[in-house]
Amino acid sequence: MKDDMEIEQSENLSIYSDGKDHFLIVQQAKLSDSGQYFMIAGNVEKQQIVAIKAMFTSALDPIKCIEGEKLQLKCSVYLEDVSVEWFKGYVRINENENILIESDRIHHCMTNQPAKLSDDGQYNIVAGNVRKQVTVNVQAMFTSELNPIKCIEGEKLQLKCSVYLEDVIVEWFKGDVRIIEHEKISIECDGVHHCMTILPAKLSDDGQYDIVAGNVRKQVRVNVQGRTKLEEANQERESSQKKALCNWKLLKGVLASVKIEDVSKQIGGKDLWDSIKYNSQRSQMDSILTVAIKKSKQLLDYDAFAAKLFLFNTNFRFLTPNNKLIPVDKLMKKQLLPANTELIENELYPKDYIDSFLEWFMISLIEHEKLRYMENVREKMANFFLKTIQLPHHIKKGSMHRLIDMFRRDDNKVLNRISELMESALSNGFSKFTGDNTLKEIMETRNFCRHSLICKWTYLKENFNPLGIIVNLYRCGLVDEDRKEIIEEKSRREMVDLTLRNIVRRIDGEIMLSKLKDILNGVNLSLTGEQQDIAEQNRFEEENDCDVENVKRRLQILENDLEQEFDPNYSDTFLEHNVFDIDDHENIWESGSDERGKRFYEKISDIDYIKKGSIKCLAYCLENSENRSTIRNILAELLTSEKEPEQDINMICIPSLLMAYGDDQDIDERTYLDERMLKTCSP
Repeated sequence: MKDDMEIEQSENLSIYSDGKDHFLIVQQAKLSDSGQYFMIAGNVEKQQIVAIKAMFTSALDPIKCIEGEKLQLKCSVYLEDVSVEWFKGYVRINENENILIESDRIHHCMTNQPAKLSDDGQYNIVAGNVRKQVTVNVQAMFTSELNPIKCIEGEKLQLKCSVYLEDVIVEWFKGDVRIIEHEKISIECDGVHHCMTILPAKLSDDGQYDIVAGNVRKQVRVNVQGRTKLEEANQERESSQKKALCNWKLLKGVLASVKIEDVSKQIGGKDLWDSIKYNSQRSQMDSILTVAIKKSKQLLDYDAFAAKLFLFNTNFRFLTPNNKLIPVDKLMKKQLLPANTELIENELYPKDYIDSFLEWFMISLIEHEKLRYMENVREKMANFFLKTIQLPHHIKKGSMHRLIDMFRRDDNKVLNRISELMESALSNGFSKFTGDNTLKEIMETRNFCRHSLICKWTYLKENFNPLGIIVNLYRCGLVDEDRKEIIEEKSRREMVDLTLRNIVRRIDGEIMLSKLKDILNGVNLSLTGEQQDIAEQNRFEEENDCDVENVKRRLQILENDLEQEFDPNYSDTFLEHNVFDIDDHENIWESGSDERGKRFYEKISDIDYIKKGSIKCLAYCLENSENRSTIRNILAELLTSEKEPEQDINMICIPSLLMAYGDDQDIDERTYLDERMLKTCSP
């Protein structure tokens, strides 16, 4: 018996006797055969404890290995004289040039180097009569597929691969010749991703390429096809356009020294000149160059265009396009900009940057043209510019590093500090710039100086004539050259708004503010005095417990009435009282007369603006409007009333309020209100 169970004879267990001797024999003993055995003869019982020692004294855990590296299986056994054999499945493994089998007394080892994907699977280790299994998983070194590549002569030939580990060295070969970087070949690595680029591809680049990572070699077939006539024409057009783009600012310099009208008519005829003659000189030059480049279908067209300019100015020489890439830092791409986009977008006015980014081929001619059309709305332009230069193909060209360099050379102190923070973050790790104390101090000083002007907006609007001092403002850097030209063509009201918005953006501290005060003093205008108390903290700002949802419902009910009664001058009051900023003011004024009321309503109904006091400020504007009317008084009362207006305001609220105001309003207004009520009541 064993452990109280009677033992029966089986294939692996035999029981027999020889006279007085009795035997129990277990063939190929297993660990489970250990235990307490009982022998019973008559009424006599004897016991024997049997301990079976494990043949394998080391654990045999699953093994993971990377293709091309060393695959090693090890085991230890109980006895030195036990023979150990190695099997893959049921095939015995023998030593060869890649496989080494070693034994050191009770320790045994099989080494396979380099490991191949076919070495993945189930292995058996046999010691004596004992068999143990080990699972081996061989991970592919190349984690991306390497498919045949087709390329057109003259275009970019790019071979890419991804490997399992970041620290693996990847080398590129054509046949047996190792490829190294030079002017037309770039080799890049981004963690586990590797890329080799040949630009431009030649017919001789056709052939078999080998990519070696560690001890693993993979082949890729590259087929470079000759160009068709159409492809050759497209390539020639692209080359001619690039030659012009990289000389953009140089060409504008030539145009600035000649009679724009004559060049315009030669490039685009009378229609082009008629469409741009009222624009600023800068805008005219951009339009002429854009048309000229779009017309350049081949190098002969470009040469003809260059010849025309050469007639006007024989001193200029064209530069050669520069496609050299700037290394991209992963932190810049993944963390730095997304965390600070809002701050940078609020500070950036990219109209001075877009020509340089065009010359560096970091924005396209079409993107440049779109940005030019946004120049009058800084916020919209900055948003589109940042989204564009953060596109992957622009980032790869180094657009972010170029942006840092532009910030460093900008006159804006805030952008100067941001450039320092961006460089510091690349060296020392990720950070969010809004927590920087130096930046906060610069912005606080700048905002205080700007508000000294903003709080006098109405005063300046009534007394300020930019035309007489625009040259001095430009010389001091308080207005831009193209703004100066545009301002001179506008009505006085538009002149004032454009000039003041431009000045506000150029004031970055006390020095610029002092220059402005000196110029204004020269025409008997002052930024100090009675009006200065408007610069107090926004008196319309809501308390923290403001019921925003209730306010939004009230605005929705009054939406049509508010849009109809909108006066553009309200935006001035909102600006003076810190409810709007300069971008809000610009967005409303530049949206066109038909859209201003709608834009204004969108702003004041936003939660952030409600908390800043947009409703109280609007009620103040309605009550104090120069064109004060009964309907505006009613709307002001409805906005500030504790009772929520009825959904159908025209039919229910207005008549009752009209009774309170009496019958002394003029007939036209009564007729207007009656018509609105009739429309509401009609089915």
